Amino acid sequence: MRSLLCLCLVLLPEYAIMVLVVGAFRGWLVTLTQPPHRGLLIVVLAAIVGTLLVIPTAGEIPILQSLALLGVSSGPLGALLITLPAISVPGVAMVARSFGWKAIVTATGVVVAAGLLGSAVLSVL
Repeated sequence: MRSLLCLCLVLLPEYAIMVLVVGAFRGWLVTLTQPPHRGLLIVVLAAIVGTLLVIPTAGEIPILQSLALLGVSSGPLGALLITLPAISVPGVAMVARSFGWKAIVTATGVVVAAGLLGSAVLSVL
C-alpha cells in the first residue's frame, strides 16, 4: 500500500503537468493542416505530434472526424489514427525510469514509422 501511495504522489502530479503542457501546444496543429501546407512535411509532422500528444482512450476518433470535416487530407489522418493512441509524452515520462531511454526512443520511433505507413496506406485507399 505504501508503494502505491508513493507512486501516486509522484506520477499523478507528473501526469497532470505533462497533460497541461502538451495541451498548451495542441492548437497549432490544426493551423498547419490548411491547404498550402499539405504534403509529406505535414504527414511527418502529424506522425511525430500524434506520437507525443496525450489522448483519452477512443478519443482519437472524434478528433480525426473533426479534422476530416475541416478538410484535412487522408495522409495526416492516417498518421494520427496510428500514433495518437500508442504513445504520449506523459506516458513516456512515467515509464522511462523503468524501461530506460533506449527502449522508449525505439518504441517512439516504431510508432512514428507505423504512423507513416498508416498514412501511406490510407492515402492509397
